[in-house]
Amino acid sequence: MKKPLHVLEVPSLLDMCREVLIKYFLQFPVHDKIPAKHMRTIAASLPTDLNVDITAKYIFDELYWELRCKHVLVLSDCDIRAHAMTWKQLFFENHVQMVLEKLNAWNGEIIPFCLESLKCCKDYIFTLKVRQLLVHPDLDVLCKVLPNLTRLDVTYGVQHVGMHYDRTLFGMKVLDATTLSNYVMHSTILTTMILQSNILDDDLLRVLMVGMVKSPCLTHLDLAHNKITNHGVRLLTKLLNGNSVLSHLNLCDNRIHAEGGRYLGRAMSQNASLVYLNLRLNRLCDSGGQLLLQGLHANTSLLTLNVAANSIGSTSIVELARTISGGNPQFIAVDLSCNDLNDSDIECLALAVQTNKVLQNLDLRCNKHDPQLDAVRFIENRVRENELAAVTSSSVLE
Repeated sequence: MKKPLHVLEVPSLLDMCREVLIKYFLQFPVHDKIPAKHMRTIAASLPTDLNVDITAKYIFDELYWELRCKHVLVLSDCDIRAHAMTWKQLFFENHVQMVLEKLNAWNGEIIPFCLESLKCCKDYIFTLKVRQLLVHPDLDVLCKVLPNLTRLDVTYGVQHVGMHYDRTLFGMKVLDATTLSNYVMHSTILTTMILQSNILDDDLLRVLMVGMVKSPCLTHLDLAHNKITNHGVRLLTKLLNGNSVLSHLNLCDNRIHAEGGRYLGRAMSQNASLVYLNLRLNRLCDSGGQLLLQGLHANTSLLTLNVAANSIGSTSIVELARTISGGNPQFIAVDLSCNDLNDSDIECLALAVQTNKVLQNLDLRCNKHDPQLDAVRFIENRVRENELAAVTSSSVLE
């Protein structure tokens, strides 16, 4: 039985307007003149595959961007904590990454294509992370389009290559280093540069140094898993001079020997900015470790030192013991794992930490000492006490 005409349900004018806006949003996008509570309803009803040029400019509702991220990206990429706790920034930083990683030679004019892709979302890119580059675009030109870029993480190479391996696809080239150096030189906001696994040698590092030594804001530099030798370390010490702002330096898994330890030790004796130094998986040996640690006697800034897997032995441990028990016991964490420490070295460290109230982590795993040694348990208990005291002190201050 049909309802009488006077009781038929008629949509409100507001609902009809919303339906029209949703239906024709792609052709006639709007945002400014619509109240926020209504725009949220409209955004929640829009499809998650709309053109990014439109959505970047007109949609600001986080619920829409959360839905779009979970629809487009794999779950592991949806960690909002790494993207300033905003879903829109998370989406566009991943979007730009995917665009650059899919570039290939057939794209033709690479730079115009990239610039067009970046134009709509440039204000939302604070971190640029690229895990493969099949082509070598001019990063100086591309990065200058991004006014908020503070973190650059690039690996030149190709993933999932299988049986189609080609050596020329891997590693940074001289032109890449030149363009990147130009960008770093002129950037006033880039604070972090990560260039892991780029077959970066001393010659390429020399090109990069032209820009890095003139950077006013580079605080984090990660050159792990490359081919830097002692000569490269000597170049890098220019970043550790009196005017340095560098606070984190990662040189893990390079080709640094004892002479490189000497260069770093000399530089660190005058440095007041570096708080983190990672030299894991190098070839310092005992003599290089000694020279490095001697330079740290006068240093008051370094908090974390990683010299794991460097064949460090007794001579280096004597110098480290002097540091952590002497006038500058500033270390919070020291990693000595996978070296050549014996029982006597552990006893020496145990004596050094007796009066130390700062050290909170001392990793001694996989050395040549007896793991059941009383000195090992003493060190573990001592650093645990320091850690608990630091946590308690922090809680009181808060």
